[in-house]
Amino acid sequence: METFETLENIWNNQPALPRLSAADIELKARAQAKAIKAKHQWTIVIISITAMVLIAYFIWITAYDHRMLFTGLGIMIVMLLLRILAEYRSIRKLNTLSAEISLTEYAGRLKRFYQWRKRIHLVLTPVVYGLYMVGFILLLPAFKTAFSAGFFWYIIISGIAFFIVFGVFMARQIKRELTILAVLNKNFAQTVPQ
Repeated sequence: METFETLENIWNNQPALPRLSAADIELKARAQAKAIKAKHQWTIVIISITAMVLIAYFIWITAYDHRMLFTGLGIMIVMLLLRILAEYRSIRKLNTLSAEISLTEYAGRLKRFYQWRKRIHLVLTPVVYGLYMVGFILLLPAFKTAFSAGFFWYIIISGIAFFIVFGVFMARQIKRELTILAVLNKNFAQTVPQ
């Protein structure tokens, strides 16, 4: 009997966990959605600048006169434009999460957005990243003939370092965003009656 009383005392003396109301969760979700939207906008800006630099380089070196340059730079530019389109579409989907809809509808849209972002991160991003690297590799023979051996090796080493560092950074960002979206998705699934 003493064991039961001990358990009962432990149970009664445990600290009360703060329970979030639906309004608190909704407010937190909206703040997170705003932060995610800002990250999408920054991604669009950074990728757009990169695409503009590649387009300017494409025009400057008249890449359309050289098949390998045309193909390599073309693949890189198209992959960046595809990623910009995906981020823009994500922002549009995120904008459907408005304050004027019911909590149930908000939860449904959030779940669809979460599924959309998972597909982008787990399918589209690796394809874009891989094809972007293929485009870079296709440029190497042209770089070898156009630049000195030292500068050519600098391009190779810095390119490999960039792809590794950017890949790790991108993986962390993807993991962070998917974690945030999963938590929001879980919280809304628990608060909204099915």
